[in-house]
Amino acid sequence: MEDEQKSAALWASYMERGRTALQREQRHEAVKRFGLALAEAQNFGDDDPRLADTLFQVAQAADLGDIENTLALYNTALAAREKVSSEDDPALISILQTMAFLFCRLDRFTEAHEHQARAINIAEHNFGINHPATIKTMHAALLNRQRFIMGKPPGQYSYSVEELELEIVARLNDESRALQDKCDKENVERKDTSSGITAEDCDRLVQLADCYEALGMNAEALDLLEQRLQIEQTIYGPDSREAARCQSEVAASYTCPVSLAEEKQLEAIAILQQYHERGQNTGETRDLIDALERLSSLYSRSSRFAEVLELKQKIIALKESSPVFDPYESHRDYRSLASAYRVLQRYDESSAAYKQAIDFLESASGEESEDFADLLSEAADFEPLSRGAEAEANWRRALSIQEKILGPNDSKTAQTLGSLGQHYARNEKPTWAEPMLKRALTITQSHYHRHHHKVLSLIWILGNFYFEQQDMVAAEAILKQGLVVKKASADTMQPMLNLWDRSITFVLGNVYLSQQKYAEAEQCYKQLLPARVPGLQEPETILQLVYSLAVVYHAQHKYGEAETLYQRALDILEVNRNNNIEGLTTIAERYAEMLRADNRYDEADQLQKRYA
Repeated sequence: MEDEQKSAALWASYMERGRTALQREQRHEAVKRFGLALAEAQNFGDDDPRLADTLFQVAQAADLGDIENTLALYNTALAAREKVSSEDDPALISILQTMAFLFCRLDRFTEAHEHQARAINIAEHNFGINHPATIKTMHAALLNRQRFIMGKPPGQYSYSVEELELEIVARLNDESRALQDKCDKENVERKDTSSGITAEDCDRLVQLADCYEALGMNAEALDLLEQRLQIEQTIYGPDSREAARCQSEVAASYTCPVSLAEEKQLEAIAILQQYHERGQNTGETRDLIDALERLSSLYSRSSRFAEVLELKQKIIALKESSPVFDPYESHRDYRSLASAYRVLQRYDESSAAYKQAIDFLESASGEESEDFADLLSEAADFEPLSRGAEAEANWRRALSIQEKILGPNDSKTAQTLGSLGQHYARNEKPTWAEPMLKRALTITQSHYHRHHHKVLSLIWILGNFYFEQQDMVAAEAILKQGLVVKKASADTMQPMLNLWDRSITFVLGNVYLSQQKYAEAEQCYKQLLPARVPGLQEPETILQLVYSLAVVYHAQHKYGEAETLYQRALDILEVNRNNNIEGLTTIAERYAEMLRADNRYDEADQLQKRYA
């Protein structure tokens, strides 16, 4: 009996710590804790619900990158749950929905459809056909259908997205009308229980609004939220804490105008501030903090970062004065504060805020956690170049943790290796930079398709590194590997992919130019250079490309083409003449050199005088 109680206590402790880790996105820690919980749960017997609960959590914490293995874990969890419950147990819904999603990822839509249909039937049986929980289950099925048919020829599959969406909207409208009739203002104004309005009704209004928002029906969602606000104001009073809290939630759903959302948030905050000052109750403080967070999000979306910073500082002060102090939550606040400082280019204060975040997270999670390594790496990424030593120390520390708890071949390990490699390249430590960049690329290639932007970015970084080191053979080899990727992925229309394709092609052109392979360099540059639009001022961002192609034509004695591009480069720089005198002089000298080679000495002399 004593052993059983000990096992139960350990199981509960491991499960709680695993859920906390999962909530904090510390997947490695969650897997570890749920694994320990599973070892204890197996002592309870196959027919104990705790075993089914644990297996479900193990599946949730699994790496979704390995879909087949994750699907097998969910299948085990499903079998365990079915063994200890009825076939209509609502606990089965989330397992079935996740399995349907994974089947879709594997293009096994028949199995996905079967699991999703069963989830919907269970929801209808337990909650009713129009209940928000049922509608959300149907919406998950809709998303799976949309994912499955994406990119496939029209009419190839009979799974109708439109019909299911219409059915969802019809049920949603029916439930909304019924609830709105019950919650009409005439009944609410009685202010007593005879109206029949319950807290559950108010919650359901919010749930239905969430369903409308998920379908992109924002106006309908806002109508329901405003009705809930009207109920709260009528029952509790317009200046009540309940009504102010509700008003803040509703204002967060306003898409436009921004001024109205801001006005409503400020009204709610003023009321909640009064309750906070009167009572110093933890719940009242939490309401005020939540409203301030919503206003901060609004300002952030409007690029009003000075106001964001002010609100973040106020939120931190409120939390630190609260009797309930959570160092993990505080680390997130300081992390957010660091971001606000960074946007405002206040880098010293950003670094200080990151240090605070690191201290709080270390006290909350310990220094050997995945989340802690992520924070160290993030802080290093955003350190000013002048604080390279601090950045290097944080990257080194993050790398040590990642290699220990995630393994030497994890994608996050590769990301930190890449950052460290670039740091050493910038600081002229090529013997340290090269092995790190090569290892980062090898690991990344093992995790992603060869046309993934993370692979392409590292190809560009390594190719550029070799170019800077004057190792043109190595640079050409790695960059041409990127071009093979480009051809293999011509159908992939990703903006990031196009960006890295262009970057790789440009550096390869520079490599060819350095090797005097002018025909190859010309081919690279020409495919990148946009046609000139008469009368339109061109951006300075294409200057180097224009000038490089001019040099290539010049070297091949194609003086007509070279002259056009030299003049184009000068035209771009003329707009910013005061900012780049040196650039103007350099281009003018090369242009004059070409004119003399073409026996146009007077024009060459006039050009040099003009830009002397």
